[in-house]
Amino acid sequence: MELNEVQHKFGARLCRAMEAKGLSQSKLSGLSKISKTHLRQIMDGECNTSLDSIRRLAIACEVEPKFFFDWE
Repeated sequence: MELNEVQHKFGARLCRAMEAKGLSQSKLSGLSKISKTHLRQIMDGECNTSLDSIRRLAIACEVEPKFFFDWE
C-alpha cells in the first residue's frame, strides 16, 4: 500500500467519524486544536499527521485511534 493511499483512507475515516458525531470542520478544529488548514489537508489525504494529532482527533470524535486505520 502506498503512503498516499494510506493518507487518503485515513482522511476518509476521519470524515466518517466527523459525520457520525455531527461535527463541522470548524468545530473539530477547535476541539482538536488543529488548524483548519491542517485539518483540511489531513481530510484530503494531502499530508501526514503526528500521533499526537491522531490522538486529539480521536478524542474529539469520541473514537479509538485505531478507528482511523480500520479499513480493508
